[in-house]
Amino acid sequence: MTETAKWIWKAAFEGKDLYCDFYDSFAYSSGKVILQISADSNYAVYINGKFAENSQYPDYPHYKVYDELDITRFCQEGKNHIAIIVWHYGRPLLTYYPGKPALRYAITCKDALVAYSDETTLCREDRQYQSGLCKLITSHVGYSFHYDITREDNWKIGDLDGFAPAVTVEQDLPMFKRPIKRMVWESRVETTCILNENDTYLRYDLGREEVGYPTIKLRSSQKQKLVLAFGEHLLDGCVRKKINKYDFTVEVTVG
Repeated sequence: MTETAKWIWKAAFEGKDLYCDFYDSFAYSSGKVILQISADSNYAVYINGKFAENSQYPDYPHYKVYDELDITRFCQEGKNHIAIIVWHYGRPLLTYYPGKPALRYAITCKDALVAYSDETTLCREDRQYQSGLCKLITSHVGYSFHYDITREDNWKIGDLDGFAPAVTVEQDLPMFKRPIKRMVWESRVETTCILNENDTYLRYDLGREEVGYPTIKLRSSQKQKLVLAFGEHLLDGCVRKKINKYDFTVEVTVG
């Protein structure tokens, strides 16, 4: 990654289980657009409001990995918006060694640098994810999360509120390109609803072992909390969402 790009973060935003938004823009007319990106601890990238890619490679401070992503298909002629949500864990996990909260990125078009992380990048604490929740599922799985859909705004397409310039994070980490292929996005796997109790408690079965991300569509006439429990076995017809001190749930506020 180019040395012009700096490690950045939000000023005075420290702790564990933190979510931070970063915004930048660049001009585009034609050609291939490549994004190089690395974060502590995880990231999700949106181009012009559309989800593009996510998932930081698990690494270490002495072996920091960056991704090289072709984002050309998301770009449009003229001004383009790039929005990055960074999730900083801040505590040791099976696949994570604690480092400083930080993001580094560089965007090139036809081998010319068009945007990169520095003090002009804008950032804020994310308003949808709850920072500091620190709800640990297990030391293997990591933290759970709470996401509030009702707090969403249009920052991913440049309608900015509450943003301020980022600050640089002083660190000199050896950078390495991801050593393995990224996960491949395939077609969705259909699920079967095997239990529905008054549209309040629903249980779905994939019918086979799968790895991926769930997609849920729903309508809610009022603000309420949706609890998603996941597991591999049942007890009294229910997913065992709590086992001793472990809580296998995530929460989403809808409305």
